[in-house]
Amino acid sequence: MQTNLIKIIFRDFLKNFRYFFDSCDEGFINEAVINMYSRRYERPKSGRKIIARSRYKLDELYLTMEGGFALFHPDIQVVGTFNLNEPAVLMPRYAVYGDYHVLFNLYARMDFAPFIPGRTTTPQMIADLGKDAFVEEYRCMCLKAEVFKKLCALYPATEESLKIISLKKRRLFMKSKTMQERQAATGQCVLSTLVYKGLMRTHSKYRDEYAAALEGENSSQPSPCTVLEQDEQDMERPDEKMEASVSQTSQAIRQLKELIRTLKPIVHDLKVGNLKRVAKSNFVEQDSDDSFTESEIDSP
Repeated sequence: MQTNLIKIIFRDFLKNFRYFFDSCDEGFINEAVINMYSRRYERPKSGRKIIARSRYKLDELYLTMEGGFALFHPDIQVVGTFNLNEPAVLMPRYAVYGDYHVLFNLYARMDFAPFIPGRTTTPQMIADLGKDAFVEEYRCMCLKAEVFKKLCALYPATEESLKIISLKKRRLFMKSKTMQERQAATGQCVLSTLVYKGLMRTHSKYRDEYAAALEGENSSQPSPCTVLEQDEQDMERPDEKMEASVSQTSQAIRQLKELIRTLKPIVHDLKVGNLKRVAKSNFVEQDSDDSFTESEIDSP
């Protein structure tokens, strides 16, 4: 009953964060949803409103609902600019932050804050944010880290799947942070930004370019903005072993149903006592030495 109500009431919410919840047990989803609460942040008139600072452990998970959020490098100083406008990672709505920190008990490496477009923000970044670029209020759904840990302990399969997702995400975030450090060290005034939209693999249009930039092959002319698109035809599943297991289970169920259809008339004949028909349909055609013959079936 609870599961059905949550699926009805929070249908859109679960759909928007399906890349996070799809690999979770229903019990985990139910408990996580009913323990969430909302946080709202007004658009600061000046400066940067840091929600979660680097070098501290996070005590909440953040699921962004409205407005763009970003991860800023805490130490980079760009020559000629008073403040660094380009974040290492830019997250439009429906992104999750804080999962890998809690799952692996890690300190934050970057500042998490609402994103306000600045004088060096590119038109492409504004286009990627869409209506989230100029909101007056930023909104998140949050889950206490303590509750998240308890749920992971209750549902170990879900925990393993979320660890796979979060580690891939962390690897992307840390590489983007390292890229900014390299660019700042060479004296560049405009740094690259990773626009992260939730899924684990870049759209094929951007993947090769981004991979080359991360490995330093394209460091002479880095792209100021690299996008991770939501492309369901080109996404990496959070747990490939789990997917294979589900496929094998489905195949076994189909085979079992076929067997049941085959045995159904035989069971019916057994119930009504038509043993001769059962024997004819199943044994008389056998060619082995121990097969039954029609005369043997009629004999007492």
